[in-house]
Amino acid sequence: MASKASILYLYQHPMEIGFEYMACRKLVETLSKDFELTPRFAIYSQKDIAAIKYEGLKRQIISEEDVLSHGYDVILIENTLGFQEGKSNKVSSEFLSKFLETGKIAIFLFGGGEINELINRSNHFGLLNYNNFLQNAKFPIIQQALSEEEFPDRIGRTYVCGEEFNSTQRYIKGYDEINSVGKGKSYYFYYIDVNDEYKKFMRKLNPFTESILKDVSRIVVCNSLQLNIQSVKGILVGNHSTRMIAKGDFFWDGNPIHTFGVYRDFGLGCAALITGDICTDSIVNEYATDSIQLLVNLVNTLLSYQKERHQILDKFGKEDYTEITKHKKFILGEAVQIEETRYHEFKEVKGGNAVDSIKGLADQYAVAFLNSEGGRIYWGIRDEDRVAVGVKLTYSDRDEIRRVVTEKLMQIQPSIAPTAYRIEMHPVYKLEDEILDLVVVELVVPRSSSKDLYSNGKGEVYIKTDGGKRKLTIPEIQAEVLRRNKN
Repeated sequence: MASKASILYLYQHPMEIGFEYMACRKLVETLSKDFELTPRFAIYSQKDIAAIKYEGLKRQIISEEDVLSHGYDVILIENTLGFQEGKSNKVSSEFLSKFLETGKIAIFLFGGGEINELINRSNHFGLLNYNNFLQNAKFPIIQQALSEEEFPDRIGRTYVCGEEFNSTQRYIKGYDEINSVGKGKSYYFYYIDVNDEYKKFMRKLNPFTESILKDVSRIVVCNSLQLNIQSVKGILVGNHSTRMIAKGDFFWDGNPIHTFGVYRDFGLGCAALITGDICTDSIVNEYATDSIQLLVNLVNTLLSYQKERHQILDKFGKEDYTEITKHKKFILGEAVQIEETRYHEFKEVKGGNAVDSIKGLADQYAVAFLNSEGGRIYWGIRDEDRVAVGVKLTYSDRDEIRRVVTEKLMQIQPSIAPTAYRIEMHPVYKLEDEILDLVVVELVVPRSSSKDLYSNGKGEVYIKTDGGKRKLTIPEIQAEVLRRNKN
């Protein structure tokens, strides 16, 4: 019998606080039936554990060394990262990053009370620093509202989502008047009917949501926050009637879809961030919601996904993915540090339809790289001087690129699992500020050890050259097949 996958579950407070030290007891009970679950308060280094004087607290903390040696498959953090004096009292961002680099899974269930950390005057922590922690840990981040220019429409009713004392505190909150629940009909407390229409829409954003949303019919949400959706895959979005408020009476129009649950499979690991208090006992014990079923599905889906990815990586070579974990920051008008070679291709997108330009070339370059030694193509970098110029893409444009490019890549023969490819949307910066709707699009294609020649959906065969790609003629294809079978 196969052993159960193991979960290290970090509850929100030390046990000494009383019964409320754990916020999601029903979730823990359910997960314990299907997984080997170990509850602890925090993960510290052995040195930091030795400095703790109270033995009761020591017993609730596991060392970083023990986490890695045990081989936990998943770290699940409930409700809070527990920031004190600018540091998490639960786990360091460096350790989470290290854990993910081993190919494992981390899930953070962001609690509504954690919002106080985003606007806390006493420690001046703020959203910017909070996101820095998440980014260093290789997690998705919370969308930050940067300026009033993002809020063109004023509505008479006033909602406040964050105390504004500087621009780093503005986060974006979802609310829904039509589907609100709870006492007083709070518009931040609403439900989502996960019907066939919702599931069909989610499958377009992320095909893996079919298994994540299995047997899920309703989710109750409280205080959901808009997440930055660049280089992530969606888990949960709001209803058609769910709107977004950032501060005062300003609606945020940067993204027409309220996305409050995502995961980021950047590099070898997989990190998920879900806001909205969906699994807290105060919600699951009082309302009809399938959020616990969704979490069980999510864990199982990500475990299967990672297993499939690593089978592919063992075949194609992990160095193609470990390179992508290195942080790339693209500054508008500055040359990138990557040289254009047989393994790296740069493309400046000209003309009015960037989506068509990218999807028209993606499968050709994928085939060329598969038939060579793997590589990556960047749209939004000038090839003559390596300067980042970016590609102007709305959020719907990015979703269309991911969907259409994935469909075209799935037509390549011999077939390659879609998890072997990577489509990344990197933000472009002006100094330290992210430029809205300007990205560098990166397609990563693994190196293939197969002797077969790959072709796209039209039956065309390409190989990579130092100057780009070249389409092979029928005689050249025959000669290349003979050459490969001789070696």
